[in-house]
Amino acid sequence: MARRLRTPGCGWRALDGGAAVRVAPLPARPAQPGGGFGVLLRIPAVRIGLAVIVLVVTAHFAAYTYVRPALEHFAGFGATELAVMLLVYGIFGVAGNFASGAGAQRSARRTLLVLAGGIGIALLGVQFVGTTTLGSALTTALWGAAYGGLSVCGQILTAQTAPEHRESVTGLYVGVFTASIASGAFVGGVVIDHSGLPMLLWLSAAVAIAGVALATRVPAAT
Repeated sequence: MARRLRTPGCGWRALDGGAAVRVAPLPARPAQPGGGFGVLLRIPAVRIGLAVIVLVVTAHFAAYTYVRPALEHFAGFGATELAVMLLVYGIFGVAGNFASGAGAQRSARRTLLVLAGGIGIALLGVQFVGTTTLGSALTTALWGAAYGGLSVCGQILTAQTAPEHRESVTGLYVGVFTASIASGAFVGGVVIDHSGLPMLLWLSAAVAIAGVALATRVPAAT
């Protein structure tokens, strides 16, 4: 094989050049119009959509950081039950991701309302119906499905609100989402240190419900 490759006219340069000729050129994409974050934030739908994400993601991570002590406190779970509940959360999170992606393509606004409402209801449910195994399983499943779909729904929503700045608004969305994760964990730590676990869940649920109320102002066309 090596001897055949060294025959005249078939050196590595010839082979490399032949391969290059066979590669089809990528189609040129038109440049997107310039738009910094300031331009994007002047679009009302972008501002409202990002504000909803800040509220709901912050509420989620403020509470989810302490999901283990919450399940231990309200349901009296041990290590085995906790592992099962987290498995339930993960399974429904994956299902919610796929379902919300399909739903957001039809109506991102309606899907966002459902997901934000699901997180708010789940946070309240941890205290009211999460005292039993069945109640905890239902609450955890709802929480997992709602949050599992939030990131993809939010990304579709923001892209639809500024289609001419799709790449820029996606970068802005990722930054806002990441900052909300950090702020949620920080706020959760402060609240639980000063006011305890029940107050943390009440406050997180209130913030998520505020996100639902704000999501109703997202333009219906999205």
